[in-house]
Amino acid sequence: MKSVVTTVCVFCFSVLSHVGFVLAQQQQSLPPQEAAETILIRLIAPAENKEAIGKKPDIKVEFVGQLDNLLVMLDGTDVTQLVKKTENGFTYKPIINLGPGAHTLKVTAKDKEGKDVQKEFKFQTKHYTHFDEASSNNQISVISETLLGKPGYDDTTPYRKVEGNIQSDNKLKKDEWEATLNTNVRYLELSELPQDPQKRGFDVANWTFTSAFTKEATKIKASLGDVSVTETPYTVSGLSRKGTVFEAEYDDRYQMRAFTMASQQSFGVDGGIGTDGSLDNHIFGVSLGAKFFDKKMGIKAIYVNGGEQQQNTYVTTTTAGQKKGDVFGFLVTSNFFQDKLKTEMEAAFSNFNPDDGTDGVGPRKDSAYRLKAEGVQGRYNYGGSYELIGRDFATIGNQGAEKDKQRATFTNGLRFDTQAINLTLLRANDNVRNDALFARTTDYNGNLVYSYTGIKNMPISFNYVKDQQKSSGGDPALKIDRDTDTLSGSISYVLDKWSFGFSPAFSYANDKTQADADTQTTTYTFTPAYNGETFSTSSSLSLNRTMTTVPRIWTDTYTVGLNLKKFFFNKKLVFDTANTLAKTKADDGSSDMRTLNLTGTLTYSMKDYFKGGLDPSVALKSSYMKIIDKVNSDNEKEEIRIFLVVTVAAPFIF
Repeated sequence: MKSVVTTVCVFCFSVLSHVGFVLAQQQQSLPPQEAAETILIRLIAPAENKEAIGKKPDIKVEFVGQLDNLLVMLDGTDVTQLVKKTENGFTYKPIINLGPGAHTLKVTAKDKEGKDVQKEFKFQTKHYTHFDEASSNNQISVISETLLGKPGYDDTTPYRKVEGNIQSDNKLKKDEWEATLNTNVRYLELSELPQDPQKRGFDVANWTFTSAFTKEATKIKASLGDVSVTETPYTVSGLSRKGTVFEAEYDDRYQMRAFTMASQQSFGVDGGIGTDGSLDNHIFGVSLGAKFFDKKMGIKAIYVNGGEQQQNTYVTTTTAGQKKGDVFGFLVTSNFFQDKLKTEMEAAFSNFNPDDGTDGVGPRKDSAYRLKAEGVQGRYNYGGSYELIGRDFATIGNQGAEKDKQRATFTNGLRFDTQAINLTLLRANDNVRNDALFARTTDYNGNLVYSYTGIKNMPISFNYVKDQQKSSGGDPALKIDRDTDTLSGSISYVLDKWSFGFSPAFSYANDKTQADADTQTTTYTFTPAYNGETFSTSSSLSLNRTMTTVPRIWTDTYTVGLNLKKFFFNKKLVFDTANTLAKTKADDGSSDMRTLNLTGTLTYSMKDYFKGGLDPSVALKSSYMKIIDKVNSDNEKEEIRIFLVVTVAAPFIF
C-alpha cells in the first residue's frame, strides 16, 4: 500500500512539473508587456500637513509623468494663470499675504490618455515664528485737481485742490490674542479755506484700535478711538463718537457691553480718545444679555446715562443748551417655532432734561413700548407690530429718534412660482396723550403690491396705496382731512444686452376740508439701456403733470437723462458722461424754467506702464450748467468748468 501511494505522489509531482515547465516556456514566448506608467503629483514645498513660516510661502509641486490641462486652486481661488511652469511641475508665489491657519492646494490635470488626475494637499502657515499674523495693508491715493477754465465761475469752488489719503489696516495675532489698528490719514491743500472740520495739511480722519481675545466659547474685545454702538431703537442706535467699547461673550449665550463716549462729535485726533471728562459731556452705557431654551429666547437689559453741554458745527443734533438724561430699557426676543413665529418686545423708560431746567420744568419722565411678531409658513409670510412712544420720551444717545407717536402695522404676503402679493396695513397717530391744546392727526394707510414673473425676461409689478389723514381738535384752521389714492406699476424687458423699462404712476389727493385743495399727479417714465463690454448707455425720459385746484394750475415737467460710457485702447482710455435736461412750465405763466446739466470725463489709465500695483491716471473733467427762467430772469445762470485731474493709487502691503 505504501509503495502505491509513493508511486502516485511521484506521478503527480512529475505532471505538475511538466505543466509548470510548459507554462514557463509559453510565457517566455509571449512578447514583453509594457508596464503602465505611474503618474504622481507631489507637494515639495511647503511640506504637506506641516506649518510654513511666512506671509507668501513658496509653493512647489512636481509631477512624475506627463500632465496637461492644468488647474490649480488655492483655498478655492483659481491661480492657474499665475503659476510658473517648470520642466517637471510648477511653482507659485502668492501675490497677497496668506492668512494664518490651514490652507488647501488642489491640483487637477489630465494624463496622456485623457483621464482626470487630481490631488489635494493641506498645509498651515503663520507669518512669523513668534506671531501667527503680523500684517500691514496700506492703500495710498493722491488726487490733484486744477481748474483750467472758469467762464461764469462760482467763487466758492476752489481752482486748485490736492487731496491725499492713506488707509492703513494693521493686524497682530498670537494664539488667542489679536490686535488691530485701522486709520485714515489725509492731506488737503485748497486754494480756498476748507470747511470745518476739514483743515489744510495732514490730519487723521479717523482711527480705531481693537484688542480681542478668543478661546473656545469665550470672546472678549475692547475698542478705542472712533467707535459705534447700536443696542435698540429706543436706547442707543447708530451712536458714533470718540470713545471706548468693551464687549464680552460666552458660548454665544451671555453677552455684556460697556461703553463711554464723548457726547460731542470730533474729527481726527481732536477731542482726544473720548474718555476724559464727566457725564455732563459724555455718554455712558452698559448692556447685559442672555439666551435661554437652546438659544430660542433672548433677554437684554440696557442702561444709558450722560449729557451734552454744547454743540459744534458738524454735530447731528440741532437743539442748543445743556442736555442731560438717562434711559433704562430691555429687549426680549424669541424664535421657538423655526421662523414660523418670531417675536421682539422692547420697553424703555427715560428721564430727560433738554435744557438743564432753564424752562422751569425740569427733567421729564416718559416711556416707549414696541411689540413685533412675524413668521413664515410655506408660501405665506405674516407680521404685525405695535409702537407707543411717549411725548417726552428722549435719550442722550439717540436724540433724533421719533417721539409722540402711536403706530400699529400688519403685513402679510403670498408667494408662488411666478406670482407674489403683499398687503401692508397701518394706523398711526401723534399726540398720544390727547392733549386738548393740540390736534391729533390719525393716518390710515394700505399698500397692496403684486408682481408677476411668468413671462420670460419681462417682470411686471403693480402697486396701489390708499392713505387717509384726519385731524381732530386743535386749531380748526389747521384741520387735516385728506384721502390720497396712488396707482403705479412697472414693466421691463431684457433682450440680450438691451433692457427697457416703463413705469406709469397716478396719484389723486382729495382734500375734504373747506379749502378743497385737491392735487392730481400723473407720471410716465421710460428707461431704455444698453450694457456692452466696451460701450454702455442708459437714458430716462419722464413726463410729470401736476394739477392743483386752489388755484387751478396745471404744471408740466419734462426730464431727459442720458448717460454714456465708452472704452478705447483695450480699456486704457474711457469716456464717461452724464447729462440731464429739465423743463418746467405752468399753464398760468407762473413758472417757465429750463435747466441743462452736462458732465464729461475723459480718463487715461497708465496702470499697464507701472509695476507693483501702482495705478496712476490722468483725466479731463468738464461740467456745464445753464438755467433759463422766462418768469424771473434773476434766477438765470450759466457755468462752465474744466478740471485737469491727476490720480495716483498704490497699495503697500507688509
